[in-house]
Amino acid sequence: MARDVAIEHGRPKHRHAELAQRVLSAAVLVPGALVLAWAGEAYFTAGLILLGAVVIAEWFRMISVPLSSIAFAVALAVLVAASIGADYRGAGFAALVLIVGSVLTAAAVTAVAAAGRTRRSVRFWAAGGLAYAGFGTVSFIALRHGDDGFAAILFVFAVSWATDVFAYFVGRTIGGPKLWPAVSPKKTWSGAIGGAVAAAAAGALLALGLSLPLTLIGVLIFCALSAIAQLGDLFESGAKRRFGIKDSSRLIPGHGGLMDRVDGLLAAGVLALVIGSLVHGPLEPAVGVLTAIGAFQ
Repeated sequence: MARDVAIEHGRPKHRHAELAQRVLSAAVLVPGALVLAWAGEAYFTAGLILLGAVVIAEWFRMISVPLSSIAFAVALAVLVAASIGADYRGAGFAALVLIVGSVLTAAAVTAVAAAGRTRRSVRFWAAGGLAYAGFGTVSFIALRHGDDGFAAILFVFAVSWATDVFAYFVGRTIGGPKLWPAVSPKKTWSGAIGGAVAAAAAGALLALGLSLPLTLIGVLIFCALSAIAQLGDLFESGAKRRFGIKDSSRLIPGHGGLMDRVDGLLAAGVLALVIGSLVHGPLEPAVGVLTAIGAFQ
């Protein structure tokens, strides 16, 4: 009984320590992301390439593909080519590079497996990891393009971060039925709903702060971005569970790896790019995003 009491007493301390680490990490990461986005397209592209490279490295380490292998080098080369292509040729060109590059990466993993350095069965996971990191990276690069890029990026940031923060706190506070226990045992329906509501509120407040009009369609878009961000989080959780790891790395105190921090953000960026491209074309997706939420009506 005494041991049980000690454990129960220890949990709040552990949670408080974890919360302090999360807050400290966010205090560094959030301003850094905002400064990069504000600084201009060149700086933002460079920062996104670095982010994508770290995510791919964490993914390859997770699936046990050596970072010294030709497969990792191919994946990095494809990421850089797609990112530069997104900046100069648009999202459509970048998507083509990533699709071809994913096939090449799978072939490279097969060669690495033939040399006995990894398992052949992970070749599709390697290709998927490149696609996951690559499409998320080039989506933000394409969204940042043009005079309206910074505003569009701010909306994706605000919605994704509000989802992450409030899904965590609401889920921990209210609890209730699990969202998908086989994939992520701690996530709850209350957290998912709380995250979506917070995302809609954050997007609406940002529109108000930027003196931009907002429509009901805009609120629904914020909720959709929140939902896809949470699916991105679940996808990464499922991948980690598949390969038996808790965190993608120990790079960020309180969060694990960079991939653990940006999983939902990357997914939201892809959906924002799709929406913007459908509304205003792939060359100016930021205009499409702002138009969709009612900013230019």
